[in-house]
Amino acid sequence: MGFVVRIVLEKVSDGTAEAYNVELADTVVVKNGAAELRTKGDRDLAEILYESEEVQETVQRDLSKITRSGLSGIVTESAEEQREKLLKRVLQKNHEEFVAAGGKKAKSASTEEYRYFEVGKLSLGEINPLGTTDSSQIKPPEAFLSEGICVQPEKKLVWLPVNGQPVPLHIATVNKVETKKEGSKYVLTVFLNSTQESNVAYKLNRTKAFVKEFTFTSDTDVFTNVQVQIQRILQQIKNDDAMRKRNALTADTRGLVLATNPVRLPQVKMRPPIVVGRQNKGCVGNLELHQNGLRFSLIGAPPVDILFDNVKHVIFQPSINNILVIYHITFKKAISIGGKSASDVQFIAEVMESSETASGQRKGYEEEYEAEDREKRRIHETNEQFIDFARRVEKRSNIRTQIPKSNFSFEGVHTRSMTAFYGTRDVLWAINDWPPFTEQRDEIEVVSFERVLSSGTNFDMTIVYKDYNKPVRMITLIDSKFLDVIKDWCLPERNDSSLSDGLYYMESNTNLAWKELLKTIREDSEWEPWLAGSGWSVLNNEDEEEEEDEEDSDSTYNDEEESEEDESDSDSSWSGDESSDVDSDEDDEESEVLSDSEQERKALAADRKRQYSDDDDDRPAKRPRVASAKQPPASLAPPGPTARVMKAPPNYGKASVPPPRRF
Repeated sequence: MGFVVRIVLEKVSDGTAEAYNVELADTVVVKNGAAELRTKGDRDLAEILYESEEVQETVQRDLSKITRSGLSGIVTESAEEQREKLLKRVLQKNHEEFVAAGGKKAKSASTEEYRYFEVGKLSLGEINPLGTTDSSQIKPPEAFLSEGICVQPEKKLVWLPVNGQPVPLHIATVNKVETKKEGSKYVLTVFLNSTQESNVAYKLNRTKAFVKEFTFTSDTDVFTNVQVQIQRILQQIKNDDAMRKRNALTADTRGLVLATNPVRLPQVKMRPPIVVGRQNKGCVGNLELHQNGLRFSLIGAPPVDILFDNVKHVIFQPSINNILVIYHITFKKAISIGGKSASDVQFIAEVMESSETASGQRKGYEEEYEAEDREKRRIHETNEQFIDFARRVEKRSNIRTQIPKSNFSFEGVHTRSMTAFYGTRDVLWAINDWPPFTEQRDEIEVVSFERVLSSGTNFDMTIVYKDYNKPVRMITLIDSKFLDVIKDWCLPERNDSSLSDGLYYMESNTNLAWKELLKTIREDSEWEPWLAGSGWSVLNNEDEEEEEDEEDSDSTYNDEEESEEDESDSDSSWSGDESSDVDSDEDDEESEVLSDSEQERKALAADRKRQYSDDDDDRPAKRPRVASAKQPPASLAPPGPTARVMKAPPNYGKASVPPPRRF
């Protein structure tokens, strides 16, 4: 037996503020004479419901401002005008912070990622295989004096004779080596890493000059051994760079402190799945909460450990118009799952059947009602199970769980198919499909709405990061009805006077070339992103100016076109009058010259030419149709039954293969 106890207090006042109402509700379950309070527990501040009943003040109208038409002189701003004002405030606030920071450029990529590569460490001066920078103390090995070109594998150096001088090159600066025979000569070409974006040394030294290649010739084949040695060391450097990058970007999952009695979320699937053969195709297991992290244990594979220190954000998406309940985790650094690097992981549970049977059997009303009731209970129980686990994780890890807002959602394409997007003031995500889409708000600098047309049905959304070395991310084919909703998500909340979480956005009617644009911004040392009239605001101003110019040119063109049409009309009317005058003059002349008999003879000849006379009986009858007459096309022929003669195969009806079906 269950009871819901509600206590309502109206107009409660503590003497320091206005009166307020309070409603408290608890659920009590009585089993075998013992009462159990089911709603016992702490409540977070975000779980408390507040309803403000603000009384709108009645404003008396100023009768002196009422015009003859009965309209008041008070101007009401539209929602778009309010957004434009708020957007200008966000631009001004960002510019003030930019100036307060010393006018420094927006955050760019740190040099940490360049240290993954040996050529990057060489460019930063962290390694020096020669041991000194004094050229007078640098001496080539003895093999160089005898052979001319030699390789030092222990130092990863190759010595080349350039203008008669020995020049040492680190093999990490070499792109490839080629040898070939031209006539009686042997040619060795050493290609170096030059001005390419893939060259880490070029990214760190964009103003320096780079040598593209060296070419050497010899009468004998002395280059093959050099080529083999350089290629072997190059492959070793690439393997070391890949391992160094993998270790730097992959988090260490060791160090999980196990709990004696962990909280479990049973029978959930993990994405991305671990391939464990036939033992566990669906990758179903238990998710456990431990002291400093989570552990997903399953049959047939080692457990997957997740440390709270490596969690970037946690998203819980309940089953609302969806067959899945999703508990999503995004990592700061990727972890290894099944031998592959993964930046996101999901734990999901299906709460309803994804497809319906087509057996054709009709159920009764009671059976359908019971099935619907079971489905609702299953959805409710699964959601509650995940919510309880998410609350326990949030309490132990101090990481806020992101739950979708009911008033913000839209649909778009970020990989292959249309999917639903949700978000909060901190994160924007789409996790129904794999791979997922998650973006943290504080990592975004601007948002660009592209292909925004008054007659368009959809538009694109481009996210530009504060790190200009990071490529932009696009969401395409968003319905135009969601444009205002996304704009409101970008702008700060109405009651936020500090504009702390406002995102600046731009609009354009075409897609921008972001790769070239970001390259120009990176190379511009005087880039000021938030200055009015320059920076990001130029993209908006240019669009407005282009539209105004187009309107002006269109109006000018229309005026010229109308004037040309008027002139053509006047010319045509003048020519028509002139021609009519000429015809009338000619008729008058003919009537004066020809006699009555001649005119009658001329009229009879014209009648014979048309094959009829003044008398209707003298007109010839219509020609009868003949067989050679042209038949109408088949598409215009009246429909009717047609007989088709089909020849049976010679062995039809016997023990042979039946004839093919004709469709």
